[in-house]
Amino acid sequence: MRSIFTLSLLLAATITTAQVPSGVWRSPEGTVVAESKARRSVDGFGVWLVVTSDKDWESKWNTPSWVTPKFTEASNIKRGGSLTILIFVANAKPGRDNNLNVLCDLKITRPDGSLSVNEANARCLVGALRGQASNVRLSEPVIRFNADPGDLAGTWRVEVNIKDINRGLVVPVETAFELVEK
Repeated sequence: MRSIFTLSLLLAATITTAQVPSGVWRSPEGTVVAESKARRSVDGFGVWLVVTSDKDWESKWNTPSWVTPKFTEASNIKRGGSLTILIFVANAKPGRDNNLNVLCDLKITRPDGSLSVNEANARCLVGALRGQASNVRLSEPVIRFNADPGDLAGTWRVEVNIKDINRGLVVPVETAFELVEK
């Protein structure tokens, strides 16, 4: 697979899109959203791993703060298609210097159990806090998956450990998608 892992330092990384009261994921209407393997909150710190087929995900993200973007979550991909894996973080704790220090371990496992990506301590959210800590932020790693001809069909697993260094907290999230033949 070519270019499966692209780290993008997006301008959107510090743009806010939604408020997360008390670090718990909520719908636009304010109701609590059930946690899952891909969406978790621990001690007020929220992490959400989204696999999307939206080619326009970036324009959906780059909206005013009062607009809640809606992403099409994908669970499968056909050969020749592409997906984008996004990591959202809410309520990262700033240090005494008002800087965020959130790192992530990224692992993508092929259907045969071999690793496609195995990156430890990648920058997730590092730098000065802008806006409220409870705002939802897009992490720096954005993973693009292109289902190339030589890629294995089957289940691809995505595992991410998000580490808020200032909190001393690690939140694991995971998801999977199926690469299917045409």
